[in-house]
Amino acid sequence: MASFSGPGSLVELAAKDRFGDRIHLWLACGTLATLPLNGQITGVLMIGLVIWGLVRTVCWRSHLPTGPRVVMIPALVWVGYLLLSLLWSPDLRTGWHQVWAQTWLALPPLLWPLMNRWRLLLLSVLVGTLVQSTFHASVVILDGFRADGWGFAGFDSHPRRNAVWYAAVSVGLIAAYLGRIVTRPWWLLGLIPTLAACLLSESRGGVLAILLGTGIVIVLLAIRRALTRRSVVIISTITLVAGGTILVSQNETIREVRRSMSTAMDAVTEGKVEDIRIAWWRSCVRQWETRPILGFGIGGTQEALAGDLQLQDETRQSPQLKKFAIFNQPHSVYFQTLLEGGIVGVMLLGWLLGTIGRTAYRTSSRHPIGTLAMGSLAVWMVTALFDQWHAQGQVLGLLWFTATLAAFDPNWLDADSETKSAEAEY
Repeated sequence: MASFSGPGSLVELAAKDRFGDRIHLWLACGTLATLPLNGQITGVLMIGLVIWGLVRTVCWRSHLPTGPRVVMIPALVWVGYLLLSLLWSPDLRTGWHQVWAQTWLALPPLLWPLMNRWRLLLLSVLVGTLVQSTFHASVVILDGFRADGWGFAGFDSHPRRNAVWYAAVSVGLIAAYLGRIVTRPWWLLGLIPTLAACLLSESRGGVLAILLGTGIVIVLLAIRRALTRRSVVIISTITLVAGGTILVSQNETIREVRRSMSTAMDAVTEGKVEDIRIAWWRSCVRQWETRPILGFGIGGTQEALAGDLQLQDETRQSPQLKKFAIFNQPHSVYFQTLLEGGIVGVMLLGWLLGTIGRTAYRTSSRHPIGTLAMGSLAVWMVTALFDQWHAQGQVLGLLWFTATLAAFDPNWLDADSETKSAEAEY
């Protein structure tokens, strides 16, 4: 675990470099606020944050904390392997595009010097997500629900990326209230636009992630004996109302979830494939068996799937599958990692996600921010089953922000203050 004691104290650093600290903070808040809004805007702000972070590193090298090493080490190894796999990739252009997305790994060390303002950083994410979800839901509703999930994405161009943030913030709000990071129930009003926008975005993964993430948060807080009777009553009421609404809803997302469950069962019991994702996933396993150790290399999915004759036959024989017969990605982080990275890639990804989860769990024993990080990680991991989030910077930003929260214990700040006070007495 990292520590803030000694010359790297965040309060001391902020006092020594007030001007630089203020610019750093606003760039970080702007980046986090625009992550749920629009990938292009947040990309510009991220460039500014990186440049300013480098400037501060040059000027205050001995005072800057080194970052959350506990998660950075497996993250750097994972990204290093992706870069190395370019050596055997059949599609360098796609491979380099995916490697470039990994530059978001710079987010944890850039945020680490600002973690004494962790509440402000969380608030920035909340504000950005509420703006996006409110705009998204309002336009769809005012348009008479004619702007379907694929046809509208608020300020962004792809509703599924936004849905991940809707789900993460929904679970985060519940974790923050139950864990008493916030104590006023009115904070839960933020669930209205985020839940509505997640449903309207037609994201099956987002809905499943909210259910699983919320369950993990409640169980973890119960284990820590951190739940109060009042908070349980409020959350139970919200769950009953939201759950009842979902069960009777004829929203397209709910219908898609039911169809997906039905087609998955058909694939398991009868070998009948009607969902293109299941066809892609089965093809990934077949093609992985031809290169099990190192895979096809980053960016190699298209060549691998295009070379699967069984997949070609399935898509020709089914009008439903033929409609979506694009082989550039299997819409799953895990299956794409298996195909492109082989056993080595899967093990390294498992090490990374396992480290973040273990770190968040340990932090949760000392502070509820760890529980919030666990819920956010669950959202990312569930939705990652249905898309290639490891190759899209806007959603990778959520993973690295989650990793930063997981590795951070606010109690360190209090320990630093006590240490400084004791030293001052002498």
